[in-house]
Amino acid sequence: MTPLEIHLHRIRLAVEQISTATIEIYLEQLLLSSRANLRFRLGWPSGAVMEVSEALSLAGDSLEWLSYRYHFQSEAGTLRYDNAPHHPHLPTHPEHKHRNAEVIESWRPDLVDFLQEVRYFSTLW
Repeated sequence: MTPLEIHLHRIRLAVEQISTATIEIYLEQLLLSSRANLRFRLGWPSGAVMEVSEALSLAGDSLEWLSYRYHFQSEAGTLRYDNAPHHPHLPTHPEHKHRNAEVIESWRPDLVDFLQEVRYFSTLW
């Protein structure tokens, strides 16, 4: 398996373990042997949602994230990491984190780590 395939497989397994959510959308696209897109949306009976999108590229044996957005929203609040270039004042620009109305400097977390952060933030599973 290539590093891209390993990444996609690892994420698929982690998402499938979130038993309290409904997988509304789950799309993996291997565009080339060195390029992939991942997109999924999870929903909970409480109305909470998680939306994730990644565009990845393989450089040698390393993965590079061309773009990403990891978003969770519930009654507990909003948690999102992304690299949209709209907060140039942050030292980690374009990468940053939203927690409710606050925007702070942050690097992209591993996606499995984001799922764990959401788990503790929301207590939904």
